[in-house]
Amino acid sequence: MKVPTQALQLASENGHPSVDSIKQIYYQLINGRGQRDTIHPKGFVPTVPNATRGLAHYNQFF
Repeated sequence: MKVPTQALQLASENGHPSVDSIKQIYYQLINGRGQRDTIHPKGFVPTVPNATRGLAHYNQFF
C-alpha cells in the first residue's frame, strides 16, 4: 500500500486529485520514473493574460 498511498499524496499536492491523475502518478512510480522535475526556461517567457471561463464572454455574440 506504500506506492498507492504515495501516488494519492502526490496527486493531492498538485491540485484536485482525479482518478486519471492518481493512476498516471501510480504508473510513473511503479515504472521507476517517479515525479518529473519542473522545467526552468532559459529565455524570457511573456506573461499570459488570465482566461475567462464560462459563457459570459458569449453574451455579446448572442
